[in-house]
Amino acid sequence: MQNTLEIHPVIRRHLNSLGLSKDKELRDFLFPSLADLPSPFLFKSIDIAADLIIESIIRKNDILIWGDYDVDGI
Repeated sequence: MQNTLEIHPVIRRHLNSLGLSKDKELRDFLFPSLADLPSPFLFKSIDIAADLIIESIIRKNDILIWGDYDVDGI
């Protein structure tokens, strides 16, 4: 396999163990684009959350966004 991406061999071996072996798979995993993100409508009850946000905007209510900072991306 030609190593066209400059990835350290140890990292490449780890990614290969995760099933990512082709350069396109590696590139998509390491350098994702917005188009690669799954639909937010896959979240359970997202329709309820969206309605609540819309209602809050219409009523000019404050909206608090709470999140953590770790590696899970949520």
